Amino acid sequence: MVFLGLAIMLVGIRVMSCGLSRAVGPRMRGLLHHLTRTPLVGFLTGIVAAAAAQSSSLVTVLLVGMVDAGLLDYAQAFSIMLGANVGTTFTLQLLALSRDSYALPLFCAGLALVAFFRRGHLYYLGCIFLGSGSIFLGFSLTSMACAGLEHEPSFRNWLAQRAHDPYYGLMLGCVVTGIIQSSSAVMGMVAAMAREGLVSLHLAVSICLGANVGTCVTSLLTSLGTGVAGRRTAVAHLLFNILGAAALFPLLPWFVPMVAATSLDPALQTANAHTIFNVVTALFALPLTSWFVSLVLRLVPDK
Repeated sequence: MVFLGLAIMLVGIRVMSCGLSRAVGPRMRGLLHHLTRTPLVGFLTGIVAAAAAQSSSLVTVLLVGMVDAGLLDYAQAFSIMLGANVGTTFTLQLLALSRDSYALPLFCAGLALVAFFRRGHLYYLGCIFLGSGSIFLGFSLTSMACAGLEHEPSFRNWLAQRAHDPYYGLMLGCVVTGIIQSSSAVMGMVAAMAREGLVSLHLAVSICLGANVGTCVTSLLTSLGTGVAGRRTAVAHLLFNILGAAALFPLLPWFVPMVAATSLDPALQTANAHTIFNVVTALFALPLTSWFVSLVLRLVPDK
C-alpha cells in the first residue's frame, strides 16, 4: 500500500501540473520573459511559478526550452531556478499540514468537473482539484500503510542500522527521485513514513538532500536535445543542487536538532527541513549569481 500511495501522489502531481500548465502555460512563458528584469524579481517569479505548478522540474524544463529558444538568457534563468527550488517546498508543507478530510471533497469535485466539462477553464480547474485530492489521498494511504510497521522486528532492525546513516539517505533520495522524477512525491512519502515513526528525522533530512540532486535528472534529459544555452541551464541546476547538498551534509549533526525544535510533528519537521534548506541555499546563491553564471560558462563552453 506504500507504493500505491506513492503512485497516487505521483499521478496527482502530474494531473495537477497538467491542468495548471494547460490553464496558465502560455501566460507563464510570457510572465517568465517579462518578470526577470533583476535577479530578485526573477527569484520571486520562480517561487510563484513553482508553487503554482507544484513542481520545480516543470519550471526548470520550461526554462531550458526558453533559454534554448533565445527567449531568456542564462543569467535570467538562473535566478528563476533559485526561486523554483523554494516554491516547490509548498507541496510538502501543504501535505504536512493537511487533514485527511480534504482528500475526498477535492477528488470528487475534480472528477465531476472533468466528467462534465471536456475543455476550457472549468476542465482545467477540475484537473487541479482532481490532482490535489489525489495527492492528499496518496499521502493518507501511505500513512495508513506505515502505521504499526515500527513494531515489526525487520523494520526495527533496519531502523537501528540506517536511522543515522546520512550516506545511505543521500544515495536513496538521489536514486529514487531520479527514477520517479518527482522530488515532491518522494518527500511526501518520506514525510508520511516519518509521521509513523518509520524514518528518523536524520534519515529524512539526508533523503531530502539526495532528492534535491535527483530531481535534476528531468532537466538534464530535456537538455540533451538542446543547444549550448539549454545545456548550461540544466548543468547550472545540477551544480547548484549538488553544491547546496554538499554544503549542508557535514552540518547535519547541528541542522537536524534545530529542525526538530520547529515542530512536534515528524512530518512537519521533515517539511520544515526541506523548506529551510532550499530557502537558505537560494538566498545565499542569489547575490553570487554573476559568479555562478561565469563558472557554468567555463564548465560548458560554446564549443
